Amino acid sequence: MYKQIIALGVLAIAAVSYAQVTGWTDCGSTAIIRSIRAGPCTTTPCPFVRGNTYDIEFISTATAAATSLPYIVNATILGQPWTIMEGNGCDQLTCPTVVGQDFTFSYRYTVSEIFPPVPTTVTTFVTNQIGQIVVCFHLPVQIV
Repeated sequence: MYKQIIALGVLAIAAVSYAQVTGWTDCGSTAIIRSIRAGPCTTTPCPFVRGNTYDIEFISTATAAATSLPYIVNATILGQPWTIMEGNGCDQLTCPTVVGQDFTFSYRYTVSEIFPPVPTTVTTFVTNQIGQIVVCFHLPVQIV
C-alpha cells in the first residue's frame, strides 16, 4: 500500500515538473511547435526565481530539413537586451532534421541574481543554415 502511495507521489511530481506551458506566443516559426515546457510552470507568466535553474524544452515537427540549427535565447530587462544563451541545436539533436518528424530541443538556464524582480519575455529563436526561422516563441516570465 505504501509503495503505491509513494509511486503515485513520484508520478505526480514528475507530471508537474514536465507540464506544458500555456500562454506562450509563436513569433514566426516554420516548424510546428507541439509543446513547450519550462520547469514546473504551467501558465504564464512563469515565475523564475533568481539563482534557480530551469529546464526549458520544446517539441516541434520539422517542415523542412535543416543541417544546422543556430539558436539564441534573449530577454529585455529594464530596457536592456540580454543574450541569455546561444549555440547550435545540432550539438544535441540529430541533424539534418527530417520533414514530418518531431525533434526535441532543450536547454538549462540559471536565472542571474543580478536581474531585478521584474516581468519580461524570454524569446527563443532557432534558425536554419540559411538564416530562416525554424522555431521562434515568446515566453512571458516574472523574475522573482
